[in-house]
Amino acid sequence: MLDNDDLTYSYQKRSVGNNAERALITLERSQKLDLLLHLLANLQQSLIVCGPEGIGKTILLETVRQNRKDMWEVVLLPASSASSFESLINDLLRGLNIAKGSAFDLSALRDKCARQKVVLLIDDAGNLVPGLITMLIEFADSLPGLRLVFAMNHDQFHIKSGTDKLVEECHFIELPPLSKKQCGEYLQNLSAQPGAVVSFNAISDSLIEDLYRASNGIPGKILGQLPKLANYQNKKRSKAGLWLAIAGVLAGAGYAVYSLLPLGQLIEQTAVNAPISSPTDSTNKLAVESLPVPAIPESIEPSVSVPTNEVAIAPTPAPALPEPKAAEPELAPTNVAVAVAPVPEKPKPVNPIPADIEKQPVSQAVASEVISTPAVASPVPPKPEPQIEKPATPVAESNPVAEPTPVQAVAKPIERKPAKPAFEGSDQDWIMAQPAGNFTLQVMVLSSKDAALRFQKKYADYRDGLKFYPIKQGEQEKYVVIYGSFQTAAEAIQLKAVMPGEFKQAMEKRFRAVQKESRR
Repeated sequence: MLDNDDLTYSYQKRSVGNNAERALITLERSQKLDLLLHLLANLQQSLIVCGPEGIGKTILLETVRQNRKDMWEVVLLPASSASSFESLINDLLRGLNIAKGSAFDLSALRDKCARQKVVLLIDDAGNLVPGLITMLIEFADSLPGLRLVFAMNHDQFHIKSGTDKLVEECHFIELPPLSKKQCGEYLQNLSAQPGAVVSFNAISDSLIEDLYRASNGIPGKILGQLPKLANYQNKKRSKAGLWLAIAGVLAGAGYAVYSLLPLGQLIEQTAVNAPISSPTDSTNKLAVESLPVPAIPESIEPSVSVPTNEVAIAPTPAPALPEPKAAEPELAPTNVAVAVAPVPEKPKPVNPIPADIEKQPVSQAVASEVISTPAVASPVPPKPEPQIEKPATPVAESNPVAEPTPVQAVAKPIERKPAKPAFEGSDQDWIMAQPAGNFTLQVMVLSSKDAALRFQKKYADYRDGLKFYPIKQGEQEKYVVIYGSFQTAAEAIQLKAVMPGEFKQAMEKRFRAVQKESRR
């Protein structure tokens, strides 16, 4: 660990130029590098570096090549589906500068491995054709000085574990993702670089939270999401600045209006407008109060009984009583048309009241206002009119007609019907019901249940035989996609030949092994 201390990232003593060291980011990841170097130095066993896309597998292999090129012969090769055993060995010979023309000669490689340790790093090894990894491992076992390191993701590892059995004998090293705290430290380190996308002052808790949620702590995804989030933060700041500018303009305009129009002028304008609006308001109030008269007089009479002027007021409504009595037979035939007629008649008793007011002293001016309310209350006898209007109860009868009681009765069974026993999961019942001696096609191994469901939707025509079940790989859960149940392996191979491209690399597997894996 102390010999490789210079590989760990430290903001205080690291220079900005070394990208390989800076990419290791955390102590845990540098410990994985130490473990890889220790195993290469002391074991003949082949190694597998595993992790999701963007976790830093390529950077780790590049760091091994840069830091051990003086001690070992290290060659880093990218793999593809077109790679073969001969092409990889030829690339290895060229990397060691011992290639002899175009001939495929392994004698020089054997001599090189006998004198010095040779490390072959194969990146994206999951792209190799089935069986090629087994050939490479067997070839490395035959040469004492040759070490192999394969890099692949989890899905590729599960596929290769089914096609190349020797993969399971390799030592497994997994790169961990960053935690939320480490993600913030990584952003701060990135902001210290020249030409950084995000500045140190722009890093906030909300930015770290959004970035961690979008990337799940994978450095490659962090670098991909960082420009998007930085632009989003800049847009938010520009919008905030725009709103602040608008608020400043409005505040300045308000201050200008306040300074140009003093408060005294505004008060004078309101005082001039107030008496003009008062007579109109009073007339409107009289017109409004005259409409709901039948219910008001009973509540007003107890409050008006307190003053003593009511004794003089009492005789005035007496002559007013016969007028509505004469109007009652006229209003009976036309209830709706005459309902507006009392409005012009009510000002008539108001006119003789001012004549009485002239005879009364000034102190009785308030009483004259009270007289207007009893004069309005004189039409109390027309109470049968609201009783005639009470047949408006059909409105209440219409309400029960509109009650959607049958709709509610129908809605309850509709709500219960969606509770169908929909089967979710890995089709365990179907798998356990198959004969143990039958064969199935293992199509692929996926890292999430959603990916397996999307694969089923993609090939909906094969849905009846397309199933999946979960397995445990370390602390992670994977999903194995299988297709069909066949009595013999020949039937499975024959059907695989006519199926779509993603099914052609499927592996024949007995249901006995599938059922055993699915019980774990």
